[in-house]
Amino acid sequence: MASLRNKKLVISPGQEYAFPLNGDSVRLVSANVPVYFKTPDGEFDFYLNVGEKAKFDGIGFVNLIVYTLSGVDQAITISVGKGADIGSALVSGSVTISGGALDLNVTTLDSMRLAPMNYGATSSSVTNLNANTPAQIIAAAANINGVLIHGGQYVSVSTVGATTPSFIAKATPPSTVIDGDVIAIATNINILSGASTTAMIATIDKPIKIAAGKGVFVIAANAEVLHQHNLIYTIL
Repeated sequence: MASLRNKKLVISPGQEYAFPLNGDSVRLVSANVPVYFKTPDGEFDFYLNVGEKAKFDGIGFVNLIVYTLSGVDQAITISVGKGADIGSALVSGSVTISGGALDLNVTTLDSMRLAPMNYGATSSSVTNLNANTPAQIIAAAANINGVLIHGGQYVSVSTVGATTPSFIAKATPPSTVIDGDVIAIATNINILSGASTTAMIATIDKPIKIAAGKGVFVIAANAEVLHQHNLIYTIL
């Protein structure tokens, strides 16, 4: 039997909500931020901007987990269909899910654009670090409910070989570039003014949630002659 239902939700920061929504398509009717959906078995994980629709091709779902990456409460409305057309949307766009994979057509790719986001704070510094001597960005004591890292970059230059900068999450200051939860570590190296001078870059290019009770640090393997880092984040 075909059916069509609207459901209004309030999603709190850092929370995932599971709902017994039996259907084969879902549209995000209203929201101020992108909304993320996944199934309990982890087979599907995708997000929608307001007005966009995800259609499960011939498989459907019986449960959906809903969450956002926002640092504040978000009121949303979703429309769930089963064998029925969800109808018009505020903007045009759809994602077709077939055989467990997203069908990325031009419309879908266009929807994967940078959307406006809320953030709580930023950190930046140009103070050079000594070898294996971390600089604290977020104190563990300040992280009561978790921290959402939106993005960041760390550029490090050394004259004594690869300096290997990294972002680390840990309850206590790290002693090496891999001591703790490595959020990002340099994956490229550039030679400057001869083989003895190197520049390395560590990049955070997707949202990462840090568990409560852990601080965030930057650290380099060798003494720096140039340091530049920036981080944008929200303490939940």
